[in-house]
Amino acid sequence: MDWTRSEAAAQEQPAGNIIVTIAQTPVSLTIETVRDGTKETAIYPIEAQVSDTAQVTGKRRAYFDGSALVDEGSVDINGQTIAFREGRTRSAGGAEMVVETTLKIEHGYELKGAQTIVTGKNVYVRSH
Repeated sequence: MDWTRSEAAAQEQPAGNIIVTIAQTPVSLTIETVRDGTKETAIYPIEAQVSDTAQVTGKRRAYFDGSALVDEGSVDINGQTIAFREGRTRSAGGAEMVVETTLKIEHGYELKGAQTIVTGKNVYVRSH
């Protein structure tokens, strides 16, 4: 991850080195993420592009939206369900990947005016 161009660097306790490996088969997308030596693997079934790409539903799936590879799902953080969407695009030469993430808090923030959808962008640099 390029910390100088990524919004994750602004976190109170930013993660250390992050390595992302993506593998695709005709039926699934596998994303392996290693943060500070801890590996997490997520597998998404590949579907046709959804008709309403503005909705963050929390359904686990992957699809192409134009040139962007999109994965969606949900996670529980401190007892709260968070739906997410990650849109991944590569630079023309393939040396960089920009990941635009949208998070939707499903419940627990019912206060009037509370923000329930947040977005962020992180930039990854290809290594071999």
